[in-house]
Amino acid sequence: MSEKKKLKVTTFKKIKKSDNTITQVDPQSWYVTSSSQPDKDPYLIFNSTKQEKWFCDCMAYTMNLKDDGTYKDCRHILLVKKEFNL
Repeated sequence: MSEKKKLKVTTFKKIKKSDNTITQVDPQSWYVTSSSQPDKDPYLIFNSTKQEKWFCDCMAYTMNLKDDGTYKDCRHILLVKKEFNL
């Protein structure tokens, strides 16, 4: 009889306010540094008023895009929305 291995559960790290730096570029654009990789280039968050959508160049956002154009906000977008009351 073989033993079953338990798989490790991987979850996203929750963002703490102090771990990130948010820089507003213009009224629709922000840069957010990664809390897990501060040496990496910051992520660009963009609010398109024409399409009424939010965009981020992180992998979590990219992987959650659907063929029909729907998406799920990534943690960077949620952080910007919370910090700027959008």
